[in-house]
Amino acid sequence: MMTAGDTGALITAALMLVLPARRLLNMQLSLQNQFQVIHHIDLLLAQQDEPDGGQARLARARGHIRFEEVSICNYSSSRSPLFNLTLTIQSGEIVALASSSDDREKTLTDLIARFIRPTNGRILLDDIDIATIKLTDLRANIAWLTPDIRLLNDTIAANIAYGTTRCATEASIMKAARTCHVTEFAREMLHGLQTRIGLKDVELAENQRQCIIIARALLKNPAIVIIDETTAVFDTHCPLVDDALDTLIRNRTTLII
Repeated sequence: MMTAGDTGALITAALMLVLPARRLLNMQLSLQNQFQVIHHIDLLLAQQDEPDGGQARLARARGHIRFEEVSICNYSSSRSPLFNLTLTIQSGEIVALASSSDDREKTLTDLIARFIRPTNGRILLDDIDIATIKLTDLRANIAWLTPDIRLLNDTIAANIAYGTTRCATEASIMKAARTCHVTEFAREMLHGLQTRIGLKDVELAENQRQCIIIARALLKNPAIVIIDETTAVFDTHCPLVDDALDTLIRNRTTLII
């Protein structure tokens, strides 16, 4: 028994409810995301500092690695066991580790970086037991490239300098950028290496991002390079990326999964 005016008023009122309802829904999703972020921060703050019993200082290693009867048993359900592994990797040698279903090769690289510890045996770096090397010194000698690497919402120069434990000078950043072909595309940008990436008006191609990641590793000047899932990390068909990668691993002990 509604009049035309009542019907029009009802439709108008219903349409006016759409935007507030959408705002309420977005507010609920936003709150859920914020609570999730807070939960992750709480988990991070609750973590204990990584134990470091090493006291030996190591400035720049040669990269000679030796496993002496190394075993790892029942570390966790996700870790594949190793039994009495003896292996020598010469300084500057490139070693390919074929991926396997049990991820045993990742257990091997985790042992080198001391993410996990062997049950028996020992691992030597330049004839020094890595268990006795100060953790910061050990990892300062390792560059680890994985598919999970991300760039920061910062300048190109800051992204290259990120992660180095030594004081990175402007000259050293420029040298790494030039060697890894970063300057070739950065000079076309308004602010060059000081261009802030992550903004809507600055989009990098995938091979450009990869060159920045390689330049970051090169600036660190590691003795050991570990590349996890090469084809997932780098476009080796791109000449610039391929050349930058060759420069990084040259004369460095390299493990490629």
